[in-house]
Amino acid sequence: MLNVVETFNQFLEQQIELYGDDLVIDKGLLNSQNELIEEKIEQDEPFWETKGDSSQKAWIIIDAITRDGNNYAFDLNDKAGDLFVKILKAIQLTVNDLFIISIGDLRNGVDIATNRVNELFEDSKPKAILCFGDNATRIFFNTFDVQKSRNQVIDYKDVKVLTTFHPAKLLETPALKHDTWKDVQVFQKLIDAV
Repeated sequence: MLNVVETFNQFLEQQIELYGDDLVIDKGLLNSQNELIEEKIEQDEPFWETKGDSSQKAWIIIDAITRDGNNYAFDLNDKAGDLFVKILKAIQLTVNDLFIISIGDLRNGVDIATNRVNELFEDSKPKAILCFGDNATRIFFNTFDVQKSRNQVIDYKDVKVLTTFHPAKLLETPALKHDTWKDVQVFQKLIDAV
């Protein structure tokens, strides 16, 4: 959002420089500036998609993956999605047992994503959240590095949060499956404890 304010301030400074104290902003010029600002907001806004009911006691936040450089998605029908479903099945869960948030690149939008999670908490709070992937990890652990934040359960507003590797990463690096299995077992214990 700060970038949007900066963009608008630059626009106003440019207009003052051109017209001085006689500044009059034409409605058409203002509309074109509004369009530029809306584009900027869309660029800063991270991809966010939810599945399921937010009243579930267990939430998953998972990185969406860009397919063509522009569109994000987490597809339960591709290889990573299939592995995700198998991971859940191994701890007696299905997609229907969870509230799932898939998110895109957060390099410019981590505050927006954190605010959205906090807004969801106003209506209902899960007992535990498992983050799959670097972007999901960033919301709670202040790092994009899953490896640095693994093996930690943090308490975020009375919700237990832990992180693990994204299923696509497990397909690339099968040696990480053992670590992910340990993380998922901790998650299962957290949700079974309630």
